[in-house]
Amino acid sequence: MEIIKNKVSAPIEIPAEKIGLPTRGATVHSCKHFNVGDEDTGGFFAGAKLAAQNEYFKLEGVIHPFDETAPNIRFEVSLPCEWNGKLVQFGGGGLNGFVPTTNAPLVAQDEISSPPLAKGYIVFGSDSGHTADVTNFMSCKWAQNREAFENFAHLSLKKTKDVVVYLTELLYGAAPEKVYFYGGSNGGRECMKAIQTYPTDYDGAVCFFPVLYWVLKVLADVRNADVLEKIGGAGMIDGDTHAKIQQIVLDICDGLDGVKDGIVSNIPAAIEKREAVEKAVSEILSPEQFEALKSIISPMSVPFPLAFGEAELPGYPVFEGASIEGLFSSTPEARDAGSVMGGDSVISYIFAQDGKFNPRNFDPASKQARIQEISRWMDAYDSNLDVFREKGGKLILVQGTSDPLVTAHGTTQFYNSLVERYGADEASTFIKYFVVPGYGHGVGGSFMISAGFLATLDNWVTAGTEPQNLVAMDISSQTIGRIRPLCEYPAYPHYVGDGDVNRAESFKKV
Repeated sequence: MEIIKNKVSAPIEIPAEKIGLPTRGATVHSCKHFNVGDEDTGGFFAGAKLAAQNEYFKLEGVIHPFDETAPNIRFEVSLPCEWNGKLVQFGGGGLNGFVPTTNAPLVAQDEISSPPLAKGYIVFGSDSGHTADVTNFMSCKWAQNREAFENFAHLSLKKTKDVVVYLTELLYGAAPEKVYFYGGSNGGRECMKAIQTYPTDYDGAVCFFPVLYWVLKVLADVRNADVLEKIGGAGMIDGDTHAKIQQIVLDICDGLDGVKDGIVSNIPAAIEKREAVEKAVSEILSPEQFEALKSIISPMSVPFPLAFGEAELPGYPVFEGASIEGLFSSTPEARDAGSVMGGDSVISYIFAQDGKFNPRNFDPASKQARIQEISRWMDAYDSNLDVFREKGGKLILVQGTSDPLVTAHGTTQFYNSLVERYGADEASTFIKYFVVPGYGHGVGGSFMISAGFLATLDNWVTAGTEPQNLVAMDISSQTIGRIRPLCEYPAYPHYVGDGDVNRAESFKKV
């Protein structure tokens, strides 16, 4: 479908009644036209020069809040002049507050030089309803406004999608044929909230390392800061020592998949080796360091039920290869690790609703009712995907074993709850869960993946082609070009015993 060029100009007013949740309408205030080869900048990566691969228009605008004291939702949508009839909504990251760059490649995309926009997709995203403080991206001061918090939780997802659907109908004369969501981390949480809360709005989703257990993740981050502060400097572990811990894991667990390649792939066998790993790690750490490490990677639980039943988040798989160096602050008192700063701010501004509240040694039971309410808004581990499944929706879920911010065991716990609800065979008809050995949190880890997830999802949704025999390329700088099969959980890639260890065909799924 071709865009109606003489209709593409700013301003464009979107009536409130075209948005399925309460707003005061929306306004497109900026319209830019790009031809092939033009340099496009802006969004979160302001200043980055991205060459246009096709002709398109980029619209920027705001959705006006129902509460006039709340911030606007800022959004961006890029509209190709030759449209394939499909939309891709980008998720955010961290505590959001920035607008995703819509002409950029996707997380783990296989063709870096050819983002979805260049393939004819309309691509869009928003800041979720607040602007991040550039002096402190982890500040939740904006959450003092109720509508701003609710927009961040998930309301902005539907509001933004509805605005873009209106614009497609206005500017192409047609409604979208398919709407997909693509996101990782908090964007992965948004991905799951989108198909859980607005299941009829989406046809498919690709979800990476999602913060499903948002409340428990916040509480764990703050607890970990408290642990380090209590033990003091003696509990701190420096970067070199973290590297030694990872090497110990490799020495004991690499090769359990048939080849020593710097990747721990056979996680069940590695778990069986945990006693040996812990003993070896304890020998290079002081008692205080070992106490801190064991506390930080322990499960997080609360003594009351959260919104969707679970009250425990499994710990980080450090003894299976993940590094948590980034969870350690510069000093115990500084509490300046990113996740800790965010957790402290959430405790103060969102849980306690008081910016002056001291988050140290926070007792969840003291705010039980409030935490349960926040869990309903923020947590995304609801296993009820009935409506999404019944309408033919498809979900690709991806998690790395070496993720230092989202524990792989938590994502697997969620997937197992889906299998319990639907049964393994039925779940496989609309969910594919890929656990990738060595993959981190989008970056980092020993195997940074590049794969064609969006094309795979689209083929599954539109043609009924079930994802099979998928592969991923490693784009880590030191090992770029390695190819491994992507294995549906609980399978993992096992070396067959001969053949090029950098080729997928040298591995079987076990």
